[in-house]
Amino acid sequence: MDSNGKVSRKSVPSGGLVAVQSDYGMGGAASKIVGSILSTSPSTTVYDVTSAIPKGDVATASCAMYSFFQFFPVGSVCLSLVGEGRPCVVKTSQGRCIVTPDNGTLTAWYSKFPFEEVREVDLSGAPDGCIPLAWAAARLASGKCSFEDMGPSYSVKDIVLIDAKPAKVGDGVVECGVFSLVRNFGNLNLSATYEEFEKSGIRFGDHVNVLMRRDGVEIFNEDMLYEHSFGFAKPGDPILFNGSTGYMGLGLNLESFVSKYMPESMEDGFDLSRYEIAIRRI
Repeated sequence: MDSNGKVSRKSVPSGGLVAVQSDYGMGGAASKIVGSILSTSPSTTVYDVTSAIPKGDVATASCAMYSFFQFFPVGSVCLSLVGEGRPCVVKTSQGRCIVTPDNGTLTAWYSKFPFEEVREVDLSGAPDGCIPLAWAAARLASGKCSFEDMGPSYSVKDIVLIDAKPAKVGDGVVECGVFSLVRNFGNLNLSATYEEFEKSGIRFGDHVNVLMRRDGVEIFNEDMLYEHSFGFAKPGDPILFNGSTGYMGLGLNLESFVSKYMPESMEDGFDLSRYEIAIRRI
């Protein structure tokens, strides 16, 4: 680390580093991503962070990338292969780069950290048999291709963002929606970021009432604690917390909030914007 406590670019291996997330599942498909990177640049270090993103779930991909990539060394490249969209590469203000379809996956990162520049990735030179975006990420990470040579630039304002219900914040009150589901645990990522929520004056240890509606119909209305983690709640009790995604979280300790109160949201293509949430300090 440097004198300011920040990770130095020297922490990145000489051949570059690519952190990978995808919805390819376990097995050969996910392994092909790693193979495509290593066949392009054998000296590049590859971290297969997760291949278990639900198929095409760009909201989950967005939160997952935010939760892990900020902890990788400056100079790292994140490759996200979830869903379809214009192939792009963004340079973040922290000196990292993200290669992904421009389809909403960048939303969570964009809500917290600014982007310096975005370019459409030119995949015309990708060899047959490899995954084109993996090839591009490997070339960027290894230095075989500069960021400027990845393809034509376009405006950061044109990046595709997930259209989540915006948060409205008042004194002791936050109104928001659902940004994404944490399917393996049954928790919710709300559309209010930590920074937005803090403006309400609600602090750890406060008790709040959480009211949830679907299409205007009440489906959940309970008092709960706002705290750091599930360790402050009894088994089965609801809790409002800030997890690792950049957004506020809502869940049940050791149980699935989604399965109990909103099982319909697990259906493919379900519109999460149908949910509205009001949080009030008691």
